Amino acid sequence: MKKKVPFVLREPNLVPKNLKIRLFLFLLVNGILLALFPILAIFINFPYGYLCWILIVCIAILFNIKAYHIHTERYPLNDYLEYQFNPLKDEIKKIDGEFVIDVFKVSNNVYKILLKNKVLYFDLKGCICPLTVIRAYLIRQFTIRYINQYKLVSDTMGKNINIFKLFKECENVILYYKKENKDKKFYIIKSYRTKMNSFIKSINGYGYVFWYVSYHGMNKYYMKVSENDFVDRKNTSPTRVGVY
Repeated sequence: MKKKVPFVLREPNLVPKNLKIRLFLFLLVNGILLALFPILAIFINFPYGYLCWILIVCIAILFNIKAYHIHTERYPLNDYLEYQFNPLKDEIKKIDGEFVIDVFKVSNNVYKILLKNKVLYFDLKGCICPLTVIRAYLIRQFTIRYINQYKLVSDTMGKNINIFKLFKECENVILYYKKENKDKKFYIIKSYRTKMNSFIKSINGYGYVFWYVSYHGMNKYYMKVSENDFVDRKNTSPTRVGVY
């Protein structure tokens, strides 16, 4: 079955590549939408003014969700070879019975991740949520392989799942962000279950709802998932690597 690009993933042709221009347009559009509230209150009579407010709120939500996806899908900026990670092959350090992944900020939003025998680099210059992007990447490496192994419907990408059947040793996987004298602790896997908040689910599950219409209604189906799907969305042209 040939994979098609969902409509929601088709980036508008007018989206500029320059980060500063995108930021300016983001602030401009939100500023205009915000300014419409008092204008409508003055010139539109009750109750139609409130209906217009609801419409503007809906437009603002949809616009900001799309802006979030357009922003995060461009990262990491560096080549996939520099951050390629396969949890079935690459060993993670084990401390006191828990798997630990250390992440350090090298400079200017470039991050380094230490595995047992491997170092990963993430160029996240200009990213508004670098640790969220890193956590989303690490979690989906487990999820991708679990989905492909057991042929689950692909919208599982946006859900927290129990990965015990495939990763029997990984009861807990913790990401430690080391910054000066403060350490931040994030669970990637806890009690064999992936730990994604709503922002990470939005990144990993974006566009992964494949379905078809049959006599009995609408059915979802399995489609092989790959990190190359995310690599292809970036505005750079990194080297594609076949890891499956």
